[in-house]
Amino acid sequence: DVQKPHFTGELDLQNISAQAFLSHSKNLNKLASLAGYLTGRVSTKIGIDSDLDDSLGLDMDTFNSTGSVEVADAELKNHPVQNQVASLLGSNDLKVISLKQWQQPFKVEKGQLNADNVKLKVGQTELQFSGSQKLGGALDLAGSVKLPASTSKKVQEFFPVPARKLFFPSP
Repeated sequence: DVQKPHFTGELDLQNISAQAFLSHSKNLNKLASLAGYLTGRVSTKIGIDSDLDDSLGLDMDTFNSTGSVEVADAELKNHPVQNQVASLLGSNDLKVISLKQWQQPFKVEKGQLNADNVKLKVGQTELQFSGSQKLGGALDLAGSVKLPASTSKKVQEFFPVPARKLFFPSP
């Protein structure tokens, strides 16, 4: 339909530079916000289904995709959120996150990235979360973090004593 062009296709990228991929993927970077912070190699195989806008770019309000992304020999460093969390927790482990290999399936529906059961281990810290992020930036995540004992003690200091007993029961 010339009045409402549509695109359906598949993308299979293997072992490309994460920096180059993210710097040329403005719409993807709006969802992940990792350009300039992630280095390493990326492989992905995705299906794409979307209307096209007036410049024949993907219309993110109708953008749908399923696939998986694999990151190898990667480092995430100096991301603003990462720096804030590392400072708050006093955890040098979180200032540079190294990933030898990580694979994650994903789904995008109408411009909203959905991820289930994302698991990452950074040093002695384990993160697990599920949720979504809309193109406009709205973030809806739920998860858990398992901290090393020394970091956990620092986090407990932010809570008043009665709350500590509630959130951090003694073994």
